[in-house]
Amino acid sequence: MKIITVFLMTILVGSCRQTIDSYQSGNSDRTIKRNDRLSKAMDDYSKTGNPYYMRHEFVFRGPLTVAQVKYELIESYNESSTTRLEIYDFTEKFEDSETGEGWDRIKSKYREGDELYFYIAIAKPSWSQYEGYVLIRENNVVADIVTSMNY
Repeated sequence: MKIITVFLMTILVGSCRQTIDSYQSGNSDRTIKRNDRLSKAMDDYSKTGNPYYMRHEFVFRGPLTVAQVKYELIESYNESSTTRLEIYDFTEKFEDSETGEGWDRIKSKYREGDELYFYIAIAKPSWSQYEGYVLIRENNVVADIVTSMNY
């Protein structure tokens, strides 16, 4: 039964995804759009030392404040924690999770003048995608955290 529940949740979440061009909530700061400067930074960062590099199309939402990113990460983590608790009868605190550790890594590198963005990366040939948050300094990626993958 648990396997069926996970399968159905995966299908439902996947079917609810909107296309990049259509993603926009009622709040204008939630608009996701293409940005050539950020896309180049992410592309350069993605291929560094990666023998399996595959070009992705990147879209972004932001810049975001540190408080906004933390809030979004915790909210998302808490939503998925309910599912993990139901399925595995276990969940960890945000601070102890992989997401929490990734957030600590980004926060520790953040400096005044840096920019934080939410991003979605889509590989055109396979339509696989991942999303997360990225810290940009002087048009270069300093750190990122992947929060969701769909391969």
